Amino acid sequence: MPANQFIKNSRQIRYVLFFLTLFMMIFTIRTYLNHFEIETSIQQTKDEIERVEKETAFMENFKVNYLDSDYGKYFMAHESSITTPDETVVRIRDKKLPTEEELQLQQIRQEEEVTEIVDPRESWQHFLQARFSKFLEEINLN
Repeated sequence: MPANQFIKNSRQIRYVLFFLTLFMMIFTIRTYLNHFEIETSIQQTKDEIERVEKETAFMENFKVNYLDSDYGKYFMAHESSITTPDETVVRIRDKKLPTEEELQLQQIRQEEEVTEIVDPRESWQHFLQARFSKFLEEINLN
């Protein structure tokens, strides 16, 4: 009789075991995630403590002594790009010669005239004057 009862209720037992297993899986995953978050926060706290200790050690052991030294104002001025009256700024450049195109661009920039054109009529007059002057130059060269 008990075996017959087990077979009769086996579907219910399977459902109960399935949902119990499902519940335990969810509980286990949540526990693992909680544990992982705790470990991560502990590591972040340790890193933050180490960073603050290094910063404090730097301030106490080096920067305070650096700023209190005789040359502190001199160094701070140099960090702020302020030169003393007896100093000059030296710029080191490559000995690269300009290319042909760069020379032409410089020449064009020097020759260009900056004119303020307000309306289309002035633009048209400026265009015609430029063409006419080029035409006269070509005639004079030939």
